[in-house]
Amino acid sequence: MSQFASKAFSSSKYAAARPRYTTALLDEIMRYHGRRSIRSAELGCGPGTITSYLAAHSDWVLATDPSEQMIREAGKGLAGADNVQLREASAGELPSLLTEPVDLIVSAQAAHWFHSPPNHTADCKLWELLGDALTSRGSLVYLVYGDVQLLSHPHLHAFASFKNTCAPYWQQPGRRFLENLLRDIHFPRWGVNNRRLFYDSSTEYKLKSTTSIDAFAEYLATWSSYSKYCELHPTNTLISDLKNGINEEIGDANAILEMAFPVSFMMCQKL
Repeated sequence: MSQFASKAFSSSKYAAARPRYTTALLDEIMRYHGRRSIRSAELGCGPGTITSYLAAHSDWVLATDPSEQMIREAGKGLAGADNVQLREASAGELPSLLTEPVDLIVSAQAAHWFHSPPNHTADCKLWELLGDALTSRGSLVYLVYGDVQLLSHPHLHAFASFKNTCAPYWQQPGRRFLENLLRDIHFPRWGVNNRRLFYDSSTEYKLKSTTSIDAFAEYLATWSSYSKYCELHPTNTLISDLKNGINEEIGDANAILEMAFPVSFMMCQKL
């Protein structure tokens, strides 16, 4: 995703402020795969958010990301993980990086970018390439979390105003794919045992946390749309306006916010 490669984007702030998948959620990956991985690949690894989990459940991991910044940040947290190789590369380059196929391909919070049209159909070139990179009986697992929901304060005007201001700066249609929890991406023609899992308000949120107003603002500042907005409006006061607005609406600068994220899994295997 191009904005994450921008000089204005901070991979360290992204790593610090973004929500973390719980171990219980990540265990869905290995539960579906059904065995320890011999060779796995992670697409769009970002700052290494789940790479260490994969390293603990795989003999060898190739973690890739198209952003040099993200690869550097991932390396900081993976020092000493001698079974992980980091490479700056796009998802479609995976087969060229491998000497032999992997039995597990995983991507967390990135598939909505690299599967943007025309790479969202069952017969697209990207699915062909990823199929070539996967062994027989290998598994592919995508997971994403969608739009943050403020359970404790669902009708904050300051937050709504922030979202409306940032909305035109999202890269599309990737953002819509994320908001729709990957439903727009078709399973590959070679896929079997296709499965989607959703943890949201209609089932049960499994990615929830409490946060301060300042920390919530720090999370919103990692949005790629906000980063793009700041490039075009370098003297803006959007974050300070957000915090001041929330403080005024709630009436307590030390208020604790309860937030939740819908989570989606898209999983398939190759015969």
